[in-house]
Amino acid sequence: MRKALFPVVALSAVLLLAMQPAHGAIKVGSSCAKIGETRTTTDQVLVCKKSGQKKLWVKAAPPTAAPVSGVKVLLSKAEQTILNQPLLYPTSGPAQVSSAVVTLLPGEETGWHRHDAPMYAYILEGTVQVSYDGGVVNIYKVGESIMEATGVFHNGKNIGTGVLRILVVNIGASGVENTVKKL
Repeated sequence: MRKALFPVVALSAVLLLAMQPAHGAIKVGSSCAKIGETRTTTDQVLVCKKSGQKKLWVKAAPPTAAPVSGVKVLLSKAEQTILNQPLLYPTSGPAQVSSAVVTLLPGEETGWHRHDAPMYAYILEGTVQVSYDGGVVNIYKVGESIMEATGVFHNGKNIGTGVLRILVVNIGASGVENTVKKL
C-alpha cells in the first residue's frame, strides 16, 4: 500500500510546487537580488536598484518617445503683434537681430518695459503672465510663441511653481534699443 501511495504523493508535491509563483508578489520597496533586473507586474514595471546598502524594487521610469524628424511651425507669417499692432521694422539704420533666454524664478517679474522694434518670444519652460498698459493681461504657457507688443509698456511675471525660460529674438536696427525700462 505504501508503494502505491508514493507516486500519488510525489505527483501531488510536484504539482503544488509548479503552481507556486516563481517570484512571489513583488512590491515597490521590497528587496531584490540583482541590480538592473526588471519585473513587470499587472500595472507597472519595476527595476532593482541599490538604495544605501540594500537592493530594492523601484518603479522604472516610463519609456520616452523616440525623436521624430520634421518641422514644427511655431509662428507663421505673423503680420501683427499680440495686441494686434501691425509689424513695422525700424529703418533708422542697418538691421540687427539678437536673441537671449530670459529666466525668472517663481514669483519673479521682468519689471515694466517696452520694445521699440519687433520681438519674437517662445516659452521654453513655465508659465508667464504679461500685464500691458491699458489693462490687458495675457498668460503664455510652455510651447507658445508670440510677437510681442511694440511701444507698449508691459511686465512679465512667472506665475508657475517652477523656472520660467523664454527665448526672445529682437528684430531691430542699429540705434534702436531692444528693451526700454519704464522710469
